[in-house]
Amino acid sequence: MFKRTVTMMLAAGTLVLGGCASNGGAEQAAVDNSDFGGKSIYLRGEMNDWMATDESKVVKVADKLYMAKGTLKKEWAPYKFKFADSGWSCGTNFGYKSPSWLITSCRSANNIMPITIFLPAGTASFFYSA
Repeated sequence: MFKRTVTMMLAAGTLVLGGCASNGGAEQAAVDNSDFGGKSIYLRGEMNDWMATDESKVVKVADKLYMAKGTLKKEWAPYKFKFADSGWSCGTNFGYKSPSWLITSCRSANNIMPITIFLPAGTASFFYSA
């Protein structure tokens, strides 16, 4: 179960930074080891009431390796989450790379990236590589 959870977290994270930006496809680069396109990005979901918290901020921990943390309780699963800046702004969508079904306009900020769902085994850290 633990191996499956870790695999799902890695897969979700890899897809998250696949990069589909709603700002016309402009490249978004890491700035200051933790910012993307000049904005801080957060893990936002049911584990933190969709808030942008200090604990859930995405930080660079190594070359092409970023981390965000969330405390998960198995009995509250499954969890839904997204990656976004503190204001759900346009251009902070870190979803799939150009799928035909992905909404790339900013008509509804919460619909820019599909929600990811998973079942944790307990407290978890989310790791993904760019």
